[in-house]
Amino acid sequence: DLQATGAAEAVIVAGEARAKSIKAVAEALDSERGTNAASLAVAENYVSAFGNLAKSSNTLLLPSNVGDVSSMVTQAMSIYKKLDTMKMESNNDNNDATTEGKSDKN
Repeated sequence: DLQATGAAEAVIVAGEARAKSIKAVAEALDSERGTNAASLAVAENYVSAFGNLAKSSNTLLLPSNVGDVSSMVTQAMSIYKKLDTMKMESNNDNNDATTEGKSDKN
């Protein structure tokens, strides 16, 4: 029983730490320096991922511009910005619906 309780508490603590981490990243991305840091992280992960693929397999399917890291980072960041825009539009739509529902009742 104590072991299960301890394991459950560890999961909760890890989840709370992850939530704080995600919140900090989200706040950092709101600044220009945060976006630049995200671009750097994407580029580092891109290079690392291809390095790991090359180590673990003898067959690779690669994009034609695999050596163009800056193009890949630009593409990844444009996808991120598009998703962020879609999220903001969805939030605005939800807020509009909530506002309309309130005004209908008045």
